[in-house]
Amino acid sequence: QVEAQTWELASNFGLRSSVQTPPMVAGDESSSDDSIEVVTFSCLLNGGLLLLSFATLEVLLKLPAWQSFVAPRLFPSSSGGESTASAIAHAHDLPQGPLGWMRQVWLDRAGQGGQRRLEPDAVVLVRFLELGFKFCICGSLLDIVLLPMYALSGGKASGFNRLSLSNLTRQSPSFWGVIVAAYCLTAVFAHLVLSEWSYFLTMRRDHFIRSVDGRCGPSAAQARRSLIVELMPRAERNAESLHKFFDGLFGQGSVHSCAFQTGTGLDPLLAQALPGSARAVLPGELAPAQDGDSPNLAAHVAQQLGHRALGAAQVLQDATVGRNNSSTAFVTLQSAARCVEAQQVVLSHDGHWIVKEAPEPRDIIWANVSTPLPQIRLRHRLAQAASVLGLLFWSVPVALIQAWASIGNLQKWFPDIEKLRRWPSLYSFLTSYLPVLALIGLQCLLPILFQAVAERYERHKTKSEVQRIVLNRFVGYQLASLYVTVISGSLWQVLQEMLDHPGSILDELSSSLPKVSVYFTTFVLARIGTSLPLLLLRPWSLRCCRASSSDGLNAASTPTEAFIERCQYGSEAANVALVLVIGLTYSFIAPAILPACALYFGLASLVYRWLFTYVYEPEFDSGGAFWYDLFNSVLLGLFLGTLSLVALAGLYADPAQFVALLPLPACIIWLGHWCWRNRGDPSKFIPLQEAVEADGSYAELSPDFYTNPGVGEGVAGAP
Repeated sequence: QVEAQTWELASNFGLRSSVQTPPMVAGDESSSDDSIEVVTFSCLLNGGLLLLSFATLEVLLKLPAWQSFVAPRLFPSSSGGESTASAIAHAHDLPQGPLGWMRQVWLDRAGQGGQRRLEPDAVVLVRFLELGFKFCICGSLLDIVLLPMYALSGGKASGFNRLSLSNLTRQSPSFWGVIVAAYCLTAVFAHLVLSEWSYFLTMRRDHFIRSVDGRCGPSAAQARRSLIVELMPRAERNAESLHKFFDGLFGQGSVHSCAFQTGTGLDPLLAQALPGSARAVLPGELAPAQDGDSPNLAAHVAQQLGHRALGAAQVLQDATVGRNNSSTAFVTLQSAARCVEAQQVVLSHDGHWIVKEAPEPRDIIWANVSTPLPQIRLRHRLAQAASVLGLLFWSVPVALIQAWASIGNLQKWFPDIEKLRRWPSLYSFLTSYLPVLALIGLQCLLPILFQAVAERYERHKTKSEVQRIVLNRFVGYQLASLYVTVISGSLWQVLQEMLDHPGSILDELSSSLPKVSVYFTTFVLARIGTSLPLLLLRPWSLRCCRASSSDGLNAASTPTEAFIERCQYGSEAANVALVLVIGLTYSFIAPAILPACALYFGLASLVYRWLFTYVYEPEFDSGGAFWYDLFNSVLLGLFLGTLSLVALAGLYADPAQFVALLPLPACIIWLGHWCWRNRGDPSKFIPLQEAVEADGSYAELSPDFYTNPGVGEGVAGAP
């Protein structure tokens, strides 16, 4: 029947509970909308899990045997040299009473210089969480007006969906309230983002000054005086020539040391598959011969064809086995100002001379450092193309999870599923909450794959660059999972219903998009009840803890060697960005999601402050470069939200209201363009004037600073 088909159609939007009550079939009074019950169940379940995790953390912080596991930077491991009594003494650093760890984190935030305790990358992530909290709090205040307006609009929606745009009637005067709220929230977002850009600029310059004068340690001080140089001419591909070149540019004695990275860019697995004779004769670079005067047209054509063949062979080699030569070097100058100058000028027209600020050695992936830059660029493009194509295959498991969440599909496979309605909690868990957890678990596999591809195939040279690639690709796949796949699968069935019942086109389309908000609300609540507790307790580290306890640590072990925990910025920042993208997208369509988002960001900001201060050991320092990717992600979320609202305005609004809303997406585009032109591009370089003012002599420069530990290559050109 048509009504039954519509019921199955609507249930495909993520959750059975996310749809309004379908029209009653004669003799059938069992149909009901239990979306409020599902959201209530999700709140109670995730709230219980969160409180349980807090209680578990409180207990572990009181147990001496577990203190160094839950807070390794607060309670150093006794096996590393400290006694257990000394470790217990650290417990007095935390305030006594319940949630002492959370109150300590709040005191750290409120104290003078609290941000200085965190690395710039950690500061960016924490402040991003606080940005999301501020935006969602402002949106929640608007809910005081929007939610009653939606609930009392007289539409046909029921359950939780009465609090969304789907409950408005067509051409209702109440839609003017939606338009005002949309412009107000966009203005709030713009204000918060511009404030973050201003802080980001100040933080990067302040961090540069503190690094140059040694307050961030000798490693950061030397890195600010060092350059990574690539694609120099072949004649300059040795330490002595580079030393002479930069001395000629900046004056005799301006170069402290040079380290030319020898090694191979060959892919280890593919190279091992080649015969030994093939590896011996594999050319380092298939460069075309120099152009000369061709004696005749035939010779000229043959020469050009030879160039093209060598170029194609070079591309094939880069994409497969790679090259066995290197064009990478590290040059340490005596002056940080000279390094800033070298990054912003054309050094020479002979060769390409790619010059950038050198990373610290802890950030470098030494196995990849000698890989030629053209090979990395080619493989990066190939991996990007493969990631886009992978979305087609990724939709298969996500679609299966979506089918799991559809009561209509479940009834086809398991006809007795309706009998579970006798136990509402179990029914809601199996049909509403468990599919969300399955999707979150499936998404956890993606960062592992992306990191392996970026590090082992593309062979990027720094850990921070690998994590940024993971962040961008993971965000793309998450958006595909939660927007494209879920919604497109539903829209396909909507189109089929439209063909059968053309008169219901507007009804179906206008009621479909807002209904996905129940799925996303459950998703955000699951992040609160599962993701944050897992970050606090870190059960995946128990295996390392048990191994270190059984094997023991030698006397030379560092205090935290057994329990070193690193922040996986790529996956963790992507998870955070996704929640804000959801909040931005549905802040106008279904504003009831904003209180849940505000709770997530408020708790997550405290959890991450605890992790960065007392758990995570810094692995690299990118100067907060993750802010660029996070900004692009949330700007995309806001743009998608405004486009969705404009599309819905075509169905709900009158012509005047529709025209009034049209400038909003253009304002978002203009905001992004203005921020990148006036804040983003200037933030990537330090002004030479500030570099000169911060510059000074630093006596702790080491000539072996950029010696590859895996190759043992010496540094030439040291004074």
